[in-house]
Amino acid sequence: MRSKIFSFVLPLASVCLACGEDSGDMTPMSEGSSGSAGDSGTSEGSPGSGSSGGDSTGGGGSNSGGTDSGGPDSSGGDPSNDSSSGSSGEPMDMANPSPGCGKGGRPEGGRVYVPGMSWLVFPEQYDGNTPLPVLWGWHGCGEYNFGDANRTEWWDETRNSNFETEYVVAIPLAASGSCFDYNTDIGRARALYDDLVENYCVDMDRMFGTGHSSGAFFLHNMLTENHQSDWAHFNLRGIAPVASGNVNGQTTQVPTLYIHSPGENVDPQDAVDDFTSTNQCSMETMPYGVDACDSSHDGDPVDANCLSYDDCDVPTIWCGHDDSAYGGTFHGIPCFFRQAAYDFFEGL
Repeated sequence: MRSKIFSFVLPLASVCLACGEDSGDMTPMSEGSSGSAGDSGTSEGSPGSGSSGGDSTGGGGSNSGGTDSGGPDSSGGDPSNDSSSGSSGEPMDMANPSPGCGKGGRPEGGRVYVPGMSWLVFPEQYDGNTPLPVLWGWHGCGEYNFGDANRTEWWDETRNSNFETEYVVAIPLAASGSCFDYNTDIGRARALYDDLVENYCVDMDRMFGTGHSSGAFFLHNMLTENHQSDWAHFNLRGIAPVASGNVNGQTTQVPTLYIHSPGENVDPQDAVDDFTSTNQCSMETMPYGVDACDSSHDGDPVDANCLSYDDCDVPTIWCGHDDSAYGGTFHGIPCFFRQAAYDFFEGL
């Protein structure tokens, strides 16, 4: 039996560098200079080194997202913390099969990579006839997170997990090769969705979303009033964004596992307020248990600090963890993410 973490989050003050008005501005900046609404803040670093600062450049329509250096220490912790049991696709009479069911078997090598555009990753059990759930993952900024023909951030983060063995993983890539720009990249993501459901066998009712930093902010932006048609297109059943920012105008309710450490320099409270207010939660909370794990950065035990909010219209959880992964910046994907997100999605 795995040990569980139960604790409360104490409010910590920090400076919010995630501003950006309207849905076109994606600026959850972890490092670098802050800018006025509409400015872009980008920063890259070497793998494993953490964010290296960076500059801030003006531009009303630029949605650069966060500061993301990537690297080995943001890979999600010890795979031994992940359970190997779980679902293997709903029976056909319970699932909502996509139009692509019956069109073919598992792609060669289990993945379809379109350079500069996208990844689709298929588990070994994929047979083209049984609809499987889908995890959508939007990467963080930086060349390392964007990846190459061999890997990308959400390829790394889903290895040795239930997502690898039970889910189709869909990974849109930013047109910039680094940070997402909503207005540029939403059409590319929607095209990937259309290709997925038309040509592959997935469960249309069991699609889930995650993202890291710039990718989390991209996902969060879909919940605003101006982007309701985009949200309806994906019809995600639940989300688990990591280190987003305040989008100023969330209107769509969705079951949410929000993961954001108070230890980094973007205050998580604004995004937490977005989710809890929109989901009509009270401010009463209770501890939410997740599997224990050690940080891939320094090996220290991680306190996930997860709280479940009471009286919400849909499940709403915030994990204000203390995992220093991502070069010691606390801005990375914590070691408990994979199992916690999987358990959350499976419970919806």
